[in-house]
Amino acid sequence: MVEDFLKSIPIFVALKSQEIALVNVEKKVEVIKEDSFLVKEGETPEWLIIIKSGEAQVYATVEGEIEELATLSAGSICCEMSIISGKPAGANIKALTDGEIYKV
Repeated sequence: MVEDFLKSIPIFVALKSQEIALVNVEKKVEVIKEDSFLVKEGETPEWLIIIKSGEAQVYATVEGEIEELATLSAGSICCEMSIISGKPAGANIKALTDGEIYKV
């Protein structure tokens, strides 16, 4: 159930069922394929992304070298800083496996 999944994510824990219903992520599920980009460094994302299934890698180019920053899995949230600040993403997020994401 989507509500149970969202309530397992810290940012949504305090929300009531009616508030979670307003998020309405079920209509915003997107299938991602291995090696596809969820966001590219320098782009300004339009959505907060929640990993529903699969894994993604966060990495940035630092002084010409690729630096791995994190691996995201089910329940992980990304793009929140860009959404809050309105600034471009500071890193790439690329799918390591096939999976699904919610866009909020």
